Amino acid sequence: MTSDAWKSKPRRFIQYNDLVFKGTRSINGTPSETITTKYGSTEYLLRHGSYVTAQDTQLLIKEDKISLDLAIETTNWDLETVKAHVDFIKEQLITRGKLWAIDTGGTLIWANVLLDSYTPTYEWTYRDDGAICFQVEFNNYSGVWHKADGNTTFLMPYELCSWTSMLANCFYNSDCDNCENTAWVERGFCENCALQCCELGDAEPLCSLRGDVEESFFSQCDSVYRVVHNCELGRNMLGSEKLWGQAFCDTCIEDIFTTKFYADTVLKSRNITVTLYGEFENPEITINDTKVKLEGKFTKGYLSVSSDGRIYEFEQAVELQCEPTEISNTVLTLCDGKWWTVEKGFNQLIVQGITSSHFCAFINYERLTY
Repeated sequence: MTSDAWKSKPRRFIQYNDLVFKGTRSINGTPSETITTKYGSTEYLLRHGSYVTAQDTQLLIKEDKISLDLAIETTNWDLETVKAHVDFIKEQLITRGKLWAIDTGGTLIWANVLLDSYTPTYEWTYRDDGAICFQVEFNNYSGVWHKADGNTTFLMPYELCSWTSMLANCFYNSDCDNCENTAWVERGFCENCALQCCELGDAEPLCSLRGDVEESFFSQCDSVYRVVHNCELGRNMLGSEKLWGQAFCDTCIEDIFTTKFYADTVLKSRNITVTLYGEFENPEITINDTKVKLEGKFTKGYLSVSSDGRIYEFEQAVELQCEPTEISNTVLTLCDGKWWTVEKGFNQLIVQGITSSHFCAFINYERLTY
């Protein structure tokens, strides 16, 4: 298979929570997903067409439903562990979480979804082809898909952490009765305390992988990787600043810094955090002609401003995850009556009120598609 051939494939759903859809044959038929947009429409009485109203030139997206016909392979299951495997599948499906997919072109994406309906087939008995089949419908309640962050998304070799082998080992682990007393447990999973695979020692950050890694997800029978989203692992492995987004630094600054950055978000992104390093007096942060101003002097080193109104000041990068100083948003003014927006293509960032010679700016935003 050539690289051009596999990149033309449609979106492939690969995992929900920790339930990996092993190989392309784990999904029967064609998945169903319909995208619908938000706008108002009033039909003209004496002319063609209708009058439409929308919030912006780019339409907003409604929640949508994703229907999958799943076939979970059972040929490597022991009869003694069937109950544990089935319980694991049901527990994963009923838990709100992330649905992962490979988009056309090879981009790893995810959506926050919840189970809307579940239809079992053959009452969870073995089929002749060695699979358990059932239909699920997920509700993508935010309506959007997120492009995976290469610094917080990791790929685990699936053969080292297959959920079936994980459960089998857990099933026979004599310490499982004491599982609830261990530090590993977050949701009461026995398997979380039973195996080293939960320590993520073999996880590789998506940003460091080379070659057409995405091609491995189109194998018919097997899965090479399990996807793990873990911010804490990203901080420990790559450093806190890597999680703050695109970085821009300069020296010999005199009051103002300006730069352009490219964003590959398809939908306009409004969930934005700007983190500044340096010293500032009445700083103004402008993104694409939208200005946000803060009143006061900020000399601790780092200043973080988010589009949800949160403002933090701290001296060292690690403090943002620990106990940063929270600043009242009464010092904040939305000069244009709205927060920033990052659009697809080139965007402009301007920071004024810099009183130190050395300066850095980090901009983090959602990379959205549908």
